[in-house]
Amino acid sequence: MEVAHVRLARSAVLLETGRAEDAEADIRAALMVAERIGEPRLLSRVHQALQSLAIWRGPGEAAITYGER
Repeated sequence: MEVAHVRLARSAVLLETGRAEDAEADIRAALMVAERIGEPRLLSRVHQALQSLAIWRGPGEAAITYGER
């Protein structure tokens, strides 16, 4: 679970520095961990990160979808 938290933290830095593709890779890796262990709070944080990525990069519909999860 710690790996997922580190990936999420790193993805925020990557996103802020304009490296959206690298950020997405870290978020997706965190999502795989969160789904595998079934931790609701971690899943929520991952979906928030995906929503932030979608807001930053588009499309807007994806941001809404992640926000609803």
